[in-house]
Amino acid sequence: MFCTNCAQPVSHGQRFCSSCGAVQAVEPAFHGNETAHVYPFAPPAGQGYLDVGGWILFFCVAHVVLGPVRLFSHHSSAPTSTDWLYRILIFFGIVVGVLLVTRIAYALDVLKAYFLASFLLNGIVFLQAMRGAMGSLDDGSMAFMGRPLGGVAATIIWFLYFRNSLRVKATYGRNI
Repeated sequence: MFCTNCAQPVSHGQRFCSSCGAVQAVEPAFHGNETAHVYPFAPPAGQGYLDVGGWILFFCVAHVVLGPVRLFSHHSSAPTSTDWLYRILIFFGIVVGVLLVTRIAYALDVLKAYFLASFLLNGIVFLQAMRGAMGSLDDGSMAFMGRPLGGVAATIIWFLYFRNSLRVKATYGRNI
């Protein structure tokens, strides 16, 4: 069998093309004297093909559940402007996670804005830490630089996943 969308080889009974994520027509399966009909999956109008799962679900849970935990576990007597920006970013992440789970049509567009905000905030904080660390390379300044650098790396990795994943394409009908 071949994909009806991109003409790549597809295994018999496979519901989605592994190359482009398009839904494949599945022929009825016969088991002995019974006939079990397997129909192609038809998503609700305007929504994606698959339920949210895998790494997408992990991303959503991490932002919706663990985001508030991270927000409230970091107590600071006098929050700085950077702390406030991180708090806003965490709330933005919660909104993005909820939109992704509910598969709202514009969820990937909001996710793109979230990635841009996260990359910019972590990049700016990292550059500020680099500038401040040039005078003294003690353990405290190096530990502070690890937080935004890890944030930049995580943002890039998640962006690449949502940009290239076949599961994202199959779930939302497109990638970012």
